[in-house]
Order: sequence, then C-alpha cells, then structure tokens
Amino acid sequence: MSDQSDPPPRQTQPHEPQPSAAQPASPAPANPLAAAETHITDAGGRPVTRVLSAREVWLAAHADAALRAAQAVPAGSGLVRVEVNGLVPDSDPTYLYLRYQPTLGAPLEFWAGFRHAASLNLKRGLVGVPAAGAPA
Repeated sequence: MSDQSDPPPRQTQPHEPQPSAAQPASPAPANPLAAAETHITDAGGRPVTRVLSAREVWLAAHADAALRAAQAVPAGSGLVRVEVNGLVPDSDPTYLYLRYQPTLGAPLEFWAGFRHAASLNLKRGLVGVPAAGAPA
C-alpha cells in the first residue's frame, strides 16, 4: 500500500467548459460579438448608429461557429470586427463581413450571408448560413 494520497482534482479556468457526462445541445452558438467592433451601413451606404438586430447576431454567431468547426480560424483567434452591408439583402454572400485576428499573423477576413443550405468556400472567404431557424 502506498502512503501517497491521490492528487487533488484539476481546477478549471473560468473560460474552460466544465466537464459533464451529458451536456445539452445549445440551439445557437454563444455570442462571438462580445469584443468585436461593429459597423453598419444603411441601404444608401451611409453609416448608421444602432445595435445589431437579433437576426444579424444570429447570422454572425452561426457563421463564426461554421468557421471554427471547419478550423478555418486558428484557435485563439478573436473576432475583432463585424460589418453589416446594408446595400445588399441579408441573402447576399457579402452581407456580413467578419474579421479575425489570430495570435500570430495577418487578419483573416470572411463574408457571410443567409443561404438555403450551409456552404463554405474558404478560397473565396464565403460562408453560407441556412436561414431556417433565424429570427425574423
């Protein structure tokens, strides 16, 4: 028999998920916009001061989740800028601009819009998010 005790359980950091036997699925990813600078233009191309709509936040969150799932954005990269292009409808692939800043290297840029089916074109930097389930 050993006189050594078991090591204490590992303490998780606040940003780490707590281990769980069964974690419930979330209907929408966490808001990736918390630290992002946002810019919005209206249908005339003029800058406007307003908060992002629930639909725009939903699009950004799902585009971010798709990019991270495809490992198109390196771990540790932060979403630093989001722009809404009011000159085009939200179904246009250039409706939402996302800029990430990796820990090392140049920023990564992507465009997102609502599509009938999920799509990802890393060569062109385009993310299509299905509109089903998005707020009106």
